[in-house]
Amino acid sequence: MSSVMTLEHPRWQEFVDRLQGEEGCNWIHVPAVEVKDGKVIDNEIDWDFPGIAGDKDLDICRKILERMGDIDVEGSLEYFRKYDVADDAEVVSLQFLIDMQAPPAPEPPDDSETDEMFK
Repeated sequence: MSSVMTLEHPRWQEFVDRLQGEEGCNWIHVPAVEVKDGKVIDNEIDWDFPGIAGDKDLDICRKILERMGDIDVEGSLEYFRKYDVADDAEVVSLQFLIDMQAPPAPEPPDDSETDEMFK
């Protein structure tokens, strides 16, 4: 039985690696030096993106998932769209997008009273 590709899927890293690689968005390291606010920034990432920015069809993801086999392709694409990814390249950042949409974690309880009892 095929399964939906999620962050918890055992083949998630393989999928992301393929999506970032030549088969997908073809992310490459572009040595760049830029100065912002007096700080030198390098290690820029660029890509030779064969898709269309903002293309929610996720054609590159579809192609890779189909090639991987034993994956529920339509269910996986629906999972990605649930988090409002803009295009194939943004699927790589899915964990970040999910974290940004999650409600903030509750504050831990104030244990000062409990701590006082055990002193």
